[in-house]
Amino acid sequence: MIQGLTALGQPVVNTGVGNIASNRLSVFCFLAAQDVRVPPFWSSINLSALSSLIPFAQYPVILKDFRLPKQTATVFDDYDALRHHIASTPRLMTASLNPYIIQSYFESESYLKVYFCFSRLAIYRKYKDYKRSPEIVEHSDALRSLATTISRILQLQVFSVDVIEYEHELHVVDVNTYPIFKYHPVAYSWLAAALESRDAAAE
Repeated sequence: MIQGLTALGQPVVNTGVGNIASNRLSVFCFLAAQDVRVPPFWSSINLSALSSLIPFAQYPVILKDFRLPKQTATVFDDYDALRHHIASTPRLMTASLNPYIIQSYFESESYLKVYFCFSRLAIYRKYKDYKRSPEIVEHSDALRSLATTISRILQLQVFSVDVIEYEHELHVVDVNTYPIFKYHPVAYSWLAAALESRDAAAE
């Protein structure tokens, strides 16, 4: 659909969703190729074969199924736990057209949620303890540079990204191409203003 609208000369937001940023695997691949730090990851349509390729030193890992909501992702502390889960879940035993992705799990008490909307940023710290409310965080050059780089690589103008500081480096653990500005609803007015400005310039 995105390619069709673009071919017709219609303005489109987040053109990368149609190709580069179409799923978590492609997002990770394109970011890693441009030296954006992401957790080590592995992917295959055959999960049983995939699990045997993961180095023991990489555990814990997190399993993400493309067909299921992100909330169903599961963390495994060791190889035996992952293999038991696969063996006890029949649908995981067969190959699928939709690949599975397993990535290293970075344990952290908090992470940063970065909202990006046409170059405007809002950053919140979210905690593992959900009883703690997210806190707004001041922008830093490093986070602005990271968000701008993601926007360029993935061809996204509106997105959110989850960032964890691991071994003193910023790592992208997830990119949401359809963000809900839950913690920063004023971003909806940013989006409206940007679209109105673009439409006015096109007239």
